[in-house]
Amino acid sequence: MYNKNSKTSQNEASEVKQKKYLRVIADMRPNAQIIPLKIVSDDGREFIIQNVFNIVRIIVEDIGEQCMAYYMVVGGKRKVIYLDKNMQWFVI
Repeated sequence: MYNKNSKTSQNEASEVKQKKYLRVIADMRPNAQIIPLKIVSDDGREFIIQNVFNIVRIIVEDIGEQCMAYYMVVGGKRKVIYLDKNMQWFVI
């Protein structure tokens, strides 16, 4: 018997995530640490990053790539953006 729900969840589980590249204004410190200051949307709106509370090197399993993860607060909400080896900012 065909179970529509189980087929849908199998498709969702095998879905490959894609990077969405971002325009980010950042500060490069003398010690080579990069701190993002604001995110600029495609339509030009700017979102101030209120606090970066953690920066870690991780492997993003969704894309199988090593990068830096920046955990932050934007608009009062916790968010994470990534910086890849090509120095491009993105979200998943």
